[in-house]
Amino acid sequence: MEQQKTAEATHVRLCQEHSESRQRLQLLDSGQSENNRRLTQSRERIETIDASFGGLLQSRDTLKVELDSETVQHVEQTEQQNELTRTLQAKQKTLETVVSAAHDTSLKLAEFRMQREQLEMQLRDFTEQVPATLVQGLDLENLKVRELSREVQRLKAKLNALGPVNLAAPDEHAALVERLQFLTEQSEDLQKAVDDLKRTIRDINVESRRRFREMFDQVNEHFGEVFTKLFDGGEARMVLTESEDLLDAGIDIVAQPPGKKLQNINLLSGGEKALTAISLIFAIFLIKPSPFCLLDEVDAPLDDANVGRFNNLIRQLADKSQFIIITHNKKTMELGDRLYGVTMEEPGISKTVSVHFQTAERMVA
Repeated sequence: MEQQKTAEATHVRLCQEHSESRQRLQLLDSGQSENNRRLTQSRERIETIDASFGGLLQSRDTLKVELDSETVQHVEQTEQQNELTRTLQAKQKTLETVVSAAHDTSLKLAEFRMQREQLEMQLRDFTEQVPATLVQGLDLENLKVRELSREVQRLKAKLNALGPVNLAAPDEHAALVERLQFLTEQSEDLQKAVDDLKRTIRDINVESRRRFREMFDQVNEHFGEVFTKLFDGGEARMVLTESEDLLDAGIDIVAQPPGKKLQNINLLSGGEKALTAISLIFAIFLIKPSPFCLLDEVDAPLDDANVGRFNNLIRQLADKSQFIIITHNKKTMELGDRLYGVTMEEPGISKTVSVHFQTAERMVA
C-alpha cells in the first residue's frame, strides 16, 4: 500500500512536470518563431542597406570634393580678409595720428589766440593804444628782435616775481588796518584793566594786611585779658606761624593756666580747652559785638568755679549782646532772664515750658 501511494504521488508529480514541460516547450516554440521573424526582417534590412551603400559612398566622394574646394576658397577669402583688416588698421592709425595732430594744432591755435587777446588787452592797458597803431609806429626794418625778446623775458620774470595782482588789496588793507586799530585799542583797554586790577589787588592786600594786623593785635590783647579773668590768672596769646606773606600765615594759640607752663592748646585738658575757646570768642565779641550769641553746652566740661567765672563774664557782656545758652548747669540757668525747657508731666507726652524769672519773682512776692 505504501509503495502504491508513493507510486501514485510520483505519477501525479510526473504528470505535473510533463504539463509544465509542454507549456515551456510551447513558449520556446513561440519565441523561436518570433526570433525567426525578426531575423528575416534584419536580413531584409541588411540587404536594403547593402543595396543603398554604393550610392552613399559615391555621394560621400562627391561631397568631399566639394568640401575641399570650398575649404580652399574659405582659406583664400580668410587671407584676403586678414589683409584688408591689416590695411584698415594701418589706415585707422594714420587717421588717428592725423586727427590727434589736428586736435593739438587746434588747441595750440586757440591758446595762441587767447595769448594774443591777453597780450592785446595788456598792451591796451599799458599804452592805451591798439596793436595796429603801435605796429604802424614801429620801424620794422631796424627792429632788434633779439634785444626786444630778452627785454620781454626780463619784464616777464620781474612781473612773475611780483606774483598775482590782487585788485581788492587796497580795500583789504584798509579793513585790516581798521581791524588792527580796533584790536590795538581793545588790547590797550585790557592791559589798562589788568594794571588797574593788579593795583587794586595790591591795595586790597595792603589794606587787608593792615586790618588783619590791627584786628589780630586787638583780639590778642583782649584774648589775654579774658583768659586771665576766666582762669583767675595765667596768660594766653595768639602766635602767627612763619610765612612770607601775612595773609598766608596760620595762627597758633599758646596758653598758660595758673600753675602750669606755657604750652600749645592741644596739650590742655578738656575744660581748659573749652575756657580757652570761650576766651577767644568773647575777645572777638569785645571788639565787634554781635546782637545775638548762641552757646551750646559750652559749660559742660567746666567745674563749679570755672562756671562761676564764666557766668560773671556773661553778665558783663550781656549789656552789648543777647545770649542764648543751651545748658544743663543749674548755675548757668540762674543766670538768664528767661528759661525754656522740655518736660514730661505725663509719660510719653513732652511739653515745652517757659519761665520769666522777673515775673516769677513778682508772683512769689
